Amino acid sequence: LTKPITKEQLERAIDSITHYEQRHIKYLLVVEDDETLLDAIVTMFPDKTELNIEKARTGKEAITILKNHPIDCMILDLGLPDISGQDLLQELYQLAKDPQ
Repeated sequence: LTKPITKEQLERAIDSITHYEQRHIKYLLVVEDDETLLDAIVTMFPDKTELNIEKARTGKEAITILKNHPIDCMILDLGLPDISGQDLLQELYQLAKDPQ
């Protein structure tokens, strides 16, 4: 989904991720610079020990997390303070091609 989105759209997307998580997702990365929104997104997921949620507030933090362990799914704010979401996705694509 691309912001702005409604609460209902976000809830449907999270329900979809949560349903999928029951089968596959074990590590979720939420990249959001707005602390209130970041916490709101994280609290929308039911507390489950098998789902590990990592939080990043900048693109640099997200890249560090992604270099340290694999992520199954990512929720990404495209307007980060240090890098655009599209540029971050491009960096992640390059990282996937050459993980050095």
